[in-house]
Amino acid sequence: MWEEHCVECSPPYCYHHCVNYQRRKDNRCVRMQGGIRKSYESTGSLPYAAVCTFRKWAKLEAMYASHPVRDMVYRRADKLNECLSKMVFAVAHAMRGLLPSYAPYSRFNRYKNHWLTTCCVKNEKFDLLYMDCELRDKEQVQLMVQIDQPEKVLFSQMFTLKKGDNQLSVDISSIEFNVPETRIFITPMNEETDTTIVFTWLDLFRLKTQKSAEEEKPAEKIKVVVWDLDNTLWKGTLVNDSNVVLNDEALSVVRQLDQRGILNSIASKNDYQPAFDKLKELGIDEYFLCPAINWGQKSLNIKEIAKRLNLGISSFAFIDDNVREREEVKTALPMVRVYDEKNLQQLLKRDEFNVPVSELSKKRRLSYMQEVSRKQFAESFSDNYEAYLRNLGMTLEVYAVGPQNQQRCFELVSRSNQLNLTTNRYTEDEFQQLLKRNDVVAFAFGCKDKFGDYGIISFLSLQIEGSEGSITDFVVSCRVAKKKVENAIITSLKEPLAIRGVERLKATLIRTKKNGPLSEVFRDLPFNIVSDDERQTVYLLPDLQKIADSGIIKINYL
Repeated sequence: MWEEHCVECSPPYCYHHCVNYQRRKDNRCVRMQGGIRKSYESTGSLPYAAVCTFRKWAKLEAMYASHPVRDMVYRRADKLNECLSKMVFAVAHAMRGLLPSYAPYSRFNRYKNHWLTTCCVKNEKFDLLYMDCELRDKEQVQLMVQIDQPEKVLFSQMFTLKKGDNQLSVDISSIEFNVPETRIFITPMNEETDTTIVFTWLDLFRLKTQKSAEEEKPAEKIKVVVWDLDNTLWKGTLVNDSNVVLNDEALSVVRQLDQRGILNSIASKNDYQPAFDKLKELGIDEYFLCPAINWGQKSLNIKEIAKRLNLGISSFAFIDDNVREREEVKTALPMVRVYDEKNLQQLLKRDEFNVPVSELSKKRRLSYMQEVSRKQFAESFSDNYEAYLRNLGMTLEVYAVGPQNQQRCFELVSRSNQLNLTTNRYTEDEFQQLLKRNDVVAFAFGCKDKFGDYGIISFLSLQIEGSEGSITDFVVSCRVAKKKVENAIITSLKEPLAIRGVERLKATLIRTKKNGPLSEVFRDLPFNIVSDDERQTVYLLPDLQKIADSGIIKINYL
């Protein structure tokens, strides 16, 4: 919590001309009614809260002071600061006859703040500005949060606080706090009446992430290639020459990737509209999904593309002619494969680009374009996600695995990581042998909705022993993740397994860093946990017929 080095309004420049200036003992303005007051009724990580009653134009201002510390260290430093402040204030009060302006106390604060804002400042990057506060006397108020450095505004945004408790997390991951003059302003937009806000926590945070060696590694196969534009996808620099021409070798690679079901996107430092207009003019804009064309860091743009496509970033590749841009992405995203623009045709011969190809994989780009339409449709339902699912008109189609879908099922098993029960990997011969076993039953699942056909989105195989079926493989495409499709797949097994005399269903989740979301499916269905350890969780459904159909997804057996 900022406290002693927090100030109110914009001193000292405003003291000489502001009509609302009211002098305090320390010469500062009393825009904050009663100053910043401690309240022991509300507590956060510190044993008290800060009560601020903002008058018109009042604001909190804090100078960036130090790198983050643990709560325990923070509390000890706060107690030490409080004790020293009381001692110095007592001395200043005793000397008030000689120094009525409390000069020793003011000098103590000045030296302390100078030390905080010079000796302790480091070149830091934070992820969040987090605020936990209570709005007491209004139904709601607009709150301005601004971060600036001399002659430069780094961040400025308006937020709404509602009466009662509020938690606000502001993403500041793109800001570097590299100079002592970095300032943070908190300003309620109250023009008529005073506004009281009780802060229990207000500070900068860096999220702690401990990435394992597995998470730092690129995925086995590439799913998305992100291209630079200037001197990579086309020859020349657009800002210098609007008559750039396509790099024929790059275009050939884009088309071949598209045929293999590998998606293409763009991360380029350009103005968006001229660059996208040029892509349209060249007739290639349809190949690139979620293009990020701006002047931001390319690593951040690649992360945003991965988020919008809902794909793991370890399956991404990046191509750029600029060695500095390649190194920036390598450093920030070590799990992304990075290539220069030379010898592009040789890339397609590398193992990571050698992916199984089916008719459905050739249509993968179209399916992702349909997903954009679904997201726009979802926005019309606000926070009512179940209503959105019910209005999608989804149908699950259940197939026996045969020649018409076998290659797609093999592709799913080979490529999927997040929604994969066991992450078993097979050669094509091993996969065919699995399907030929007399004690194994395999299903393929397709899905459709009002926006289009997802195609084959899941493969499931199980071994039957008497009245019990044990799931060997259960893989679901992340295109239908969190749409209750996984639940409908398990529900759809009731009818075909009842014909085979199967009453109980067993599943063993082999735990990896990426397939945790699949455990939610088994929690939603009436599975019991038989055993659970760091490596795996064994689930058992004692009575398969007790699974109730949610009614969200229609099931067709084909």
